[in-house]
Amino acid sequence: MDNDFFIPPPTYPTCMPPAHTPPPPASPPPHVMKAVPEERDGEAGSGGADKHSRGRRKSTRNELHPGHCDCCGSSADSQKSDELGTDAGPGSKGRSRSRSAEPLPQWSDYWEAQEDIHPTSNPKDSFRVYRSGSSGPVCFFLHGGGHTALSWSLVAKALGANVRCIAYDARGHGETHCEDDTDFSAERLVGDGLAIVDYYCKKIYEEIHKKKFEPAEPDDAPEQPAGTPFIPLAPLPGMKRSDDPCIIIIGHSMGGAIATRIAASGKLPALHGLVVVDVVEGTALAALPHMASFVNKLPTVFTSPREAVSWAVRSGRLKNEESARISLPSQLIRTRRRDVRNILKKEISPGHEDDVVWTWRTDLSKTQPYWEGWFAGMSSLFLQARCTKVLICAGNDRLDRELMIAHMQGKFQVQLVPYSGHVVEEDQPQEVTHVLQNFISRYRLDQPSVQPWRLHAAAPKDTN
Repeated sequence: MDNDFFIPPPTYPTCMPPAHTPPPPASPPPHVMKAVPEERDGEAGSGGADKHSRGRRKSTRNELHPGHCDCCGSSADSQKSDELGTDAGPGSKGRSRSRSAEPLPQWSDYWEAQEDIHPTSNPKDSFRVYRSGSSGPVCFFLHGGGHTALSWSLVAKALGANVRCIAYDARGHGETHCEDDTDFSAERLVGDGLAIVDYYCKKIYEEIHKKKFEPAEPDDAPEQPAGTPFIPLAPLPGMKRSDDPCIIIIGHSMGGAIATRIAASGKLPALHGLVVVDVVEGTALAALPHMASFVNKLPTVFTSPREAVSWAVRSGRLKNEESARISLPSQLIRTRRRDVRNILKKEISPGHEDDVVWTWRTDLSKTQPYWEGWFAGMSSLFLQARCTKVLICAGNDRLDRELMIAHMQGKFQVQLVPYSGHVVEEDQPQEVTHVLQNFISRYRLDQPSVQPWRLHAAAPKDTN
């Protein structure tokens, strides 16, 4: 969580030191609003308002949301958002000035494939997924609240072809469109995640074995004594290494809470690794009383995605301009000023009703009823997950008592990444990549799984 919430400096037990210290870093849901056509470069032009709208499945970068809060964090400069953000106008100057004339990057600059899948039992639910890599362990990346899968772009590119990277836009975020885009409950998000993991594990299994995946019966998995730690360095009794790659789940903030619940569910026997980025139960719950105020201070509209990028870098929400240029535009939606007023029911910056503007894709205020449910009980679930674990922190978070004791007992690693804000994977992608590579190498997760995949995470039935 970020220091915006006036949390005291961290006091860690003997944590792993940083791997190396880098120098300071130089058609959407109807309840949101109606999108208007997007121009090729992602900028809102004067004539863009009269063009026909592009289909939601074809657009890859036309939606957006708050960069630093998955109910989670903001930056110490976030209180400047009203001055530096939204209503600052196209003439805003900032650290992104050097790249202001360059075209904004595309998803294909970082990922090999993009697709929309329907993994749940509701055919109306469409999830946007980005993939790269053709061998090695399977890493599923979960983003924070208000962010999108493209927050992991620089990390995925740095990991290269020897890691299968799969990142998806969560329900109500980015280019994912579900029949119910307002259910952000932990149970629903966990169900979505399990369905997506199940979908791709079956697909990869069939690619490896050249045959249709046949799920095993639940009793096929060998029994393990209660309390037995999961050690992937050698097969457990009765198990042999298979040809199936290891599964690793990596989540940031809200995504870290959901990844933890997925790992603790016991529905992925071949899960070998859990990586949680900058979220701890105690600190997250302590920050919640400040979140509503933080959300209300977010800029309302931008005149272009470039202005949003400039605001994010200038306000300190993101410290890495390259990452901001690929992730921020995916968090916004292009609309008209009058639609923003009608939805938000409040005054915004002066301008003509028909002016084309950009606003957040995800309305964080609508996620407020679910904030506590994301993080409550997270520490015990984190320790309960039967896999190797690492907690990556920006250096401005604290371990609660339960995690501090467990860390002293060697039950998981803690890795500090200095010179980073809350969105560690964007601010310091090389450092996060280095941590992941060391994690994979140290626990031999680049080797075949210690047990064949037995997936029981069937797509959840729609309860609506």
